[in-house]
Amino acid sequence: MDRRCSVCPRDRRARQVLITTGRTRLTEVRHSLAATEARLLTDLDDDASRLRTLLSRVARTAQRESTAPDKAAC
Repeated sequence: MDRRCSVCPRDRRARQVLITTGRTRLTEVRHSLAATEARLLTDLDDDASRLRTLLSRVARTAQRESTAPDKAAC
């Protein structure tokens, strides 16, 4: 191990992953998704907010069960 520096460049734990060119694309996709969602839900009026809340709950449950499937059965 290299004792001259506090973080050895060979130590993979010290590496950091940064989003660079993908950040712009991610922003574009988020804007596109928001516009599409608004267009599709426009006829729901006040129900659109309730639908988003319910879908968010379903997504959180699915994520929780995919990360800890044994705990979901309890």
